[in-house]
Amino acid sequence: MVGIPFRTARTVPSILALACAAAALSACGSTSAKSSSDSPTPVSSPTALYQTYESAAQSQTPTADRELGQAFVVATGECMRSKGFVYYDAQGPSGGPPFVSAYEHPYSSLAKREISGYGLYNYYVAQEGQGSSSQDPESSYISSLSPAQSAKYVDALEGSPGHQGTTFNIVGFGREDIETGGCQGRATREIYGTTIASWYVNSLTILPTDQLHAIEKTPSFQASEAKWSECMTKDGYSFSSPSMAISSLEQQYQTDGPTAELHQKEITTAVADYRCATATGFKSVYDTALRTSVTSLSPHDKVALAAASRDLDAALLRAQRFGQ
Repeated sequence: MVGIPFRTARTVPSILALACAAAALSACGSTSAKSSSDSPTPVSSPTALYQTYESAAQSQTPTADRELGQAFVVATGECMRSKGFVYYDAQGPSGGPPFVSAYEHPYSSLAKREISGYGLYNYYVAQEGQGSSSQDPESSYISSLSPAQSAKYVDALEGSPGHQGTTFNIVGFGREDIETGGCQGRATREIYGTTIASWYVNSLTILPTDQLHAIEKTPSFQASEAKWSECMTKDGYSFSSPSMAISSLEQQYQTDGPTAELHQKEITTAVADYRCATATGFKSVYDTALRTSVTSLSPHDKVALAAASRDLDAALLRAQRFGQ
């Protein structure tokens, strides 16, 4: 199965699951939920709905993700220093491997594949450059604090006990513990406007996942994918699905690291994948599957999609202030 491209865990944990649709929230934690008077209206037209999804997904690029993540740590640092603490504006390694080709439609551009393949090489190069040492400047600084100062540091960063977050009952999504306290909560609100907007943006590309997975199990989709596999076999590849091709490359990157040889192998594989998808009609089948998945979203997801489209560009504009 191809699997829908979606965002991986953010660099900063508190951005992962921040609040939700205002009309779909009810707070049950120590901090009351903020209501929103500008909850977006779901897009009703199927064509307009897909265009909204496509436009927002194209804006939600790896570059945009880095800008938002870096803005978060810079804003957090400004807040922490205002409270008398040292805080290094350094963005650590992200939480997991990427999915498919960045965050957009996996068959959006052959030209991009001819340059960067699935986008895996660039990801693992960045990971290698960031490293995973616990002895970064911030960790060393925290270790140097006394127990009392260390506790104050945590309170400033995350909020004091009882004021670190809120548990929300999210209609259509279940219960979520939302971090809203301290400098991290403040940074989120400075970038996204509200913690609700942050959840909207981060929910964008995972929304059609269940619908797409159901379509991928249908005989017609699997028959088309089998034709893709036959085409790839003729080109010397033994993959039953595009996701298997990507997973195979990911495993090699994790074992061997981002070598030039492996990068070229990735590009060659990604280009063959794209050409076989086009030649066998699988690309068209996938296009239809994704469009159907988006247009059949639940009312809750349509609200989230409309909000994500509205809030992402606004967040990127706010993030620019922290990059200057």
